[in-house]
Amino acid sequence: MTDASPMRIDGSTTGHGDSGGNTTADTSSQGNQGLTTPCPPNVSTTAEAATKGRKRSWVWEHFTMVGGGDSKKARAACKYCGTDYAATSANGTKNLIAHILKQCKKYPNSIGKSQSTLAFEFTTDGGSGDLFAVPFSVEDCRRALVEMVILDELPFRIVEGEGFKRFMRVVCPKWTTNKIPSRMAIARDCFNVFLREKKKLGKALRGQRICLTTDTWTSVQNLNYMCLTVHFIDDNWTLHKRIINFCVVDNHKGVTLGRAVESCLFQWKLKKILTLTVDNASSNSSLIEFLKDKTKEKKDTLLENEFLHVRCYAHILNLIVHEGLKELDESIAKIRNVVRYVRSSPQRWSKLQACAERETISSKSQPCLDVPTRWDFTYMMLDKAQKFQKAFERLEEVDKNFLPTLREGEEDEDGDDGNCGQSKKGKNVFGPPEREDWIKVRLFVKFLQLFYDAALRFSGSKAVTANQFVPELMLIRDTIEEECLNENESLKKMAMDMKSKFNKYWENLDNQNLLLYVAVVLDPRYKLRYVHFAFKGLYHDISKVDEKTEQVKDALVRMYEAYLKNEKGRDAQNNMSTQLSQGSSGSSSSGPLSVRRSLRMAQFMREIEEENSLEKKSEVERYLEEGLAKLDGYFDILNWWKANSCRFPVLSLVARHVLAIPVSTVASESAFSIEGRVLDPFRSSLSPRMVEGLLCAQDWLRSSSTPISLQKALEDVEEFEKLDSELGELTIADEENPNASLVKQQQQQQQQQEVPTLTWPENSELDLDWIKNLISTFDWSSKNLPPSEFQSVLPVQVFDTLILAASKILHEEPNCLTIDPDKSSTAVVVGDIHGQMHDLIFLLKQAGFPSQNQFFVFNGNYVNHGAWGLETFLLLLAWKVFMPDRVFLLRGNHESKYCTSVYGFEKEVLTKYGEKGEHVYQKCLGCFEGLPLASVIAGCVFTAHGGLFRSIPLTQSKTSKGKKKSRKLSSNSEPESLSLGSLEELSRARRFVLDPPVEGLNLIPGDVLWSDPSMTLGLSLNKERNIGLLWGPDCTEDFLKKFNLKLIIRSHEGPDVREKRTGFGGMDEGYTIDHVVESGKLITVFSAPDYPQFQATEERYKNKGAYIVLEPPNFDNPNFYSFEAIAPRPQVNPYYDYVNVIDSNKELDLASMDPIEELP
Repeated sequence: MTDASPMRIDGSTTGHGDSGGNTTADTSSQGNQGLTTPCPPNVSTTAEAATKGRKRSWVWEHFTMVGGGDSKKARAACKYCGTDYAATSANGTKNLIAHILKQCKKYPNSIGKSQSTLAFEFTTDGGSGDLFAVPFSVEDCRRALVEMVILDELPFRIVEGEGFKRFMRVVCPKWTTNKIPSRMAIARDCFNVFLREKKKLGKALRGQRICLTTDTWTSVQNLNYMCLTVHFIDDNWTLHKRIINFCVVDNHKGVTLGRAVESCLFQWKLKKILTLTVDNASSNSSLIEFLKDKTKEKKDTLLENEFLHVRCYAHILNLIVHEGLKELDESIAKIRNVVRYVRSSPQRWSKLQACAERETISSKSQPCLDVPTRWDFTYMMLDKAQKFQKAFERLEEVDKNFLPTLREGEEDEDGDDGNCGQSKKGKNVFGPPEREDWIKVRLFVKFLQLFYDAALRFSGSKAVTANQFVPELMLIRDTIEEECLNENESLKKMAMDMKSKFNKYWENLDNQNLLLYVAVVLDPRYKLRYVHFAFKGLYHDISKVDEKTEQVKDALVRMYEAYLKNEKGRDAQNNMSTQLSQGSSGSSSSGPLSVRRSLRMAQFMREIEEENSLEKKSEVERYLEEGLAKLDGYFDILNWWKANSCRFPVLSLVARHVLAIPVSTVASESAFSIEGRVLDPFRSSLSPRMVEGLLCAQDWLRSSSTPISLQKALEDVEEFEKLDSELGELTIADEENPNASLVKQQQQQQQQQEVPTLTWPENSELDLDWIKNLISTFDWSSKNLPPSEFQSVLPVQVFDTLILAASKILHEEPNCLTIDPDKSSTAVVVGDIHGQMHDLIFLLKQAGFPSQNQFFVFNGNYVNHGAWGLETFLLLLAWKVFMPDRVFLLRGNHESKYCTSVYGFEKEVLTKYGEKGEHVYQKCLGCFEGLPLASVIAGCVFTAHGGLFRSIPLTQSKTSKGKKKSRKLSSNSEPESLSLGSLEELSRARRFVLDPPVEGLNLIPGDVLWSDPSMTLGLSLNKERNIGLLWGPDCTEDFLKKFNLKLIIRSHEGPDVREKRTGFGGMDEGYTIDHVVESGKLITVFSAPDYPQFQATEERYKNKGAYIVLEPPNFDNPNFYSFEAIAPRPQVNPYYDYVNVIDSNKELDLASMDPIEELP
């Protein structure tokens, strides 16, 4: 993982970015590249010494021996505070360890007990909030550990594991091993969390009218569990789902379940029950009758529980789908045969891929096996397999074992049939699918898509589903009706069987809960008109349609009247009590007279309200007479009722409760299963009381988290199948040749994945999708292809088109860009990247892609020192072509012919494009020439790669035509004659040169690209680099003041340079503030973390990269974002002699360059 740390230069923080972290210097070892917390001394840092074959204690790394050579008087002095201790062999190291861990206040890793640390506020969306100070607390650590055990379903024993203890010593060394609670203590804490959260939930449920669902589970010991869940919409019109009971029941009989539900409701003091959703089992009918009988006489019961029973939509949908699957049983079994055949070995899978390539099948999805009890997996298998029909048919021709194996059947080692499909009827089916089978399946997949989408929509618990039930039901019915007319007899019979099952449950309105139709009426987009429309399609008899529509309306009116009677009077009493309390507190006296006055006024207002109600229409009538709301995909029914509850105070109560009705008893992860839910072995081993506590607490703690995405889960299945196949191949490779496992894995990945090839858009206009595809393709090729095959990813023709389009834009831009973001935009400034493409991709995602409200200024040095300079440069050119007025690319000193020939870019291009490499390289050099030199952002921020530049006097002498000058600096370049240049002079400079000259009239480009700041006042030649200038703080002040600027942001210096510059800060955090003067600041930013790439890990600087964000309205208060390198990087051979050519302080060997002819 990488982290980013926003920090203003004044020490304040900002919350920009997607994830947070800290800006502590990276002191991690090679094996822990993601960690920024220093490794504590008591973990895994014991130095292995060869002294007498014994281990030397880690503590000696922190002490120095003193006291001369007398071993009897030897003492050890702390390296940090100087305290010394007796250190003879008889003394041991106990005192030394205690000193480092508990006493030494100067030890770098020491944190006082009362000292706070900085952390980012946790957010439920996985991001990070504001930075704030957090004091260390053992109680907080323990609470977080308990919640982790509950949420992640971990066994209690995890806290006693050696791995966990080691992990905690690293992440939280202050929480020592003896303070970590035992597994029994954790178990008690988990149950206490359950009790604490139960108390909170009890208060929230008080007075709520709720809807219930039941679900049954089974443990590995065959114990029966009943799960009871409440669904309700709160006063703020937010839908909630909470498990309130998970208990053992003796059996699944209706009366037994009814008593369990009654007991749970009594325990939670829940009296207002609207509906109970159960699956379609006879025992559940007994459950409903039991509860009706027990609660119908209670005062909080509505209409004697007439609408209590709701059938589970997902369960009935499963029954209908499986009715259809029976007709295609044999065709499905045959397709399962061929899928199992190719999935049974990597060799067979490779043959299928080869056949797919020959048939030009471009689908990236892979055929996968289904799960017999999950019809959604069967749908997924059929959907993916039918795309490979021609590949399977070709496999019959090229694989001599294909047909014999399928026709004879193949047994696994355990004796099970390996390639013999079995139908639902128990009949063994051999052989591959015929053409007729493929036709049936292809038609059935289209048909099944409707049921698949419906199951996804109605099995969730985070969105209202009751109002969508009838529209979805009608859509399914219409589709079945159409398939009943299909010319294919098999599909026609399948549809007829499904229609019969459909009519059994849903044709007769008397068998359905009318509240599901009332929910449609309470949707302001549908109201009663859609119900009438739906019944016309169902019954075809207008008199029956009118009768059924009136029946639904009557149900709504009766509900409204029941609420008017049972709810409104209570609300009025509450309002009166509120008025009385307000009147008492607001009056000068609080005696009986004040109370009587308030009561009298309340009675008067009620009488007026009752008189007016006789003259007005009811809320139901007014609601139904109003026009329909706009029918679109962005409509939020809960927000609509929230906004209109003041106009329909009683009807909105009806809506709030009816819309909370769940149409399914199960969550999305089990919506497709025809089997029950099974408790995992760990929880099955616990007591029923503890099981209930863990499951309920987990549900309550997760209540604000993102719901489970079934689609993502299905995608994970496919990804894990790929991984399993890779691991199988890797195991075989290890057995055959342990040293070839990595090579084998890379070869396998190349075989399994089609090499993506980028093409230029047909309309020649780039868009965001093309850019994202470019990013993912470059990232994939860097990890899966050798550099020599890069041209298969980006053909030369596409390269030429891209670089031509970008060059035209760049060459037309001025030397110094004027960038004017508006008050709603931000500007991001990026420093040296040096071919570290993966870090650039992270930076773009972290900061946010360029957009109309986000400008990007890249400060040069895109290539050299890294393995992906070409990809980095081309990615930025693509952004430039896509958003030319939002993305700006400045030139760096490495965008030159000399530097690219020495520091790897030329060789990189030649390696990646082979014979065409020279052509590509020359095109890149031509593009380099067009890169602007500097920019001014918002009129107050000057950016350039190197920095400031000199003024060129117009009276300077010229060389005679045809003559060349020597490398000796001319007299006009002497320090006493140097003065700062102006922006006007910068605009006139001739930038279209590959290697800037060091003398003559065109010195400004070399200054801008190569100059460095200094702590010495004045302007002088940069003799260390042999090109450019050194300028002091006074020059920074003069430049800022003269051009009314606030900031100068430059790059150019990495950690290798900065470690040799006295008076300047290091580049550990990716940025430094070099000059702070009256008018503003000078800043250096470097965006290549863990630099340079090709050096050995232990020899790198382990620096962070950084970028700067300038925000409105003034854009002059920079926010710094530090981030660590993406690890691990793909392994690539270096493109230059990084051992000998490493010092970027002396990057120009002027003697090796041809003399440059002075400008005429």
